[in-house]
Amino acid sequence: DSLLTQAKDIVSSVGNASSSLAQAESRLRAKLADTGSDGEAVKKLYDDFKSAYESKNESRVMSLIGDNWSANDGTSLADLQSHLRNSFTVFDEIRYSITGLKMEQAGEGKFKVSYDVKITGRNFSADIKHEEKSSVTEEVTVNNAGKAKITRTLEGRFWYVE
Repeated sequence: DSLLTQAKDIVSSVGNASSSLAQAESRLRAKLADTGSDGEAVKKLYDDFKSAYESKNESRVMSLIGDNWSANDGTSLADLQSHLRNSFTVFDEIRYSITGLKMEQAGEGKFKVSYDVKITGRNFSADIKHEEKSSVTEEVTVNNAGKAKITRTLEGRFWYVE
């Protein structure tokens, strides 16, 4: 009789453990799916950035940069805005090409993103073509609403027009 009771207890414990494992698996799958949506938000950020840059839309570019953005080279938000305004004024056409986009999760809602960028500006009346290439590493944060912003530029330089 006690052997039958022990067997029932074991079966019950295995059932409980199995249920707990299924719940843990479900939570893990949800978490991984969430990471995927954050990853998609980061890709969308860079698609939006390229589009805003090429359309020379300063306010849209700035809306993709975090309010507390910083750069390791000491560039400030005001410097960045001034640089954008200058570039968008000097050039009639700007092409912004990102290649080799890689991202790794660096915490909850944070990503370390690296890529190569080639920026080509053309001023047709002065017959000027200016091209720069840079390898960039940035920190991107995805907020609770799923919106990604560039919060820090760790490596890379900005395109300065004289």
